[in-house]
Amino acid sequence: MNLAHRASCCCLAALLALAGCERGASSAAAPPLPQIERGDGRIAWEGALACADCEAIETQLVLERAGDVRSYTLIETFLAAGGGARFAEAGRWQRAGDLIRMQGDAGSVRAYALLPDGSLQPRDPRGRRFPDREGDVLMPVTADSTP
Repeated sequence: MNLAHRASCCCLAALLALAGCERGASSAAAPPLPQIERGDGRIAWEGALACADCEAIETQLVLERAGDVRSYTLIETFLAAGGGARFAEAGRWQRAGDLIRMQGDAGSVRAYALLPDGSLQPRDPRGRRFPDREGDVLMPVTADSTP
C-alpha cells in the first residue's frame, strides 16, 4: 500500500467517524417526551418568550412522571427595566398527540405543542397557535429517565 493510498484511507476513516458523530448528535435532538411516556423520568425545557408589556418572559418548564403521576413545575420570570416578577406554578400534565395539556393546582390551564425537534411552543387552551408567535419556543435542556 503506497503513501497516497494510506492517506486516502485515513481521511475516509476520519470522515466516517465524523459522520457517525453528527448522526448521534442529531438523534439526541429527537423529541425527549417519549422517554417518560414509557417510564418514570424528568424533562426540562427553557427559553425566553415574548411579552406584551415587558422585555421577555424567561420560562422554565419541568415535566415529571412517577408511576401514574404526571406533574409539572413552571417558573416564569417577567423581565422588565425596573426589575422583574417571578411566578411559579405546579400541577398535572397529560399528552394528547403532539399537544401537552397542563392543569395547574390553582386552576390554570396551559397547552404546549411538542415540535419535531423536541422544543415546545405555547398554544392557547384549545391547542391553537398564537398569532405572530411562531418564534416562541422552549428548548429541551435535560431529560432523565428511570429504567
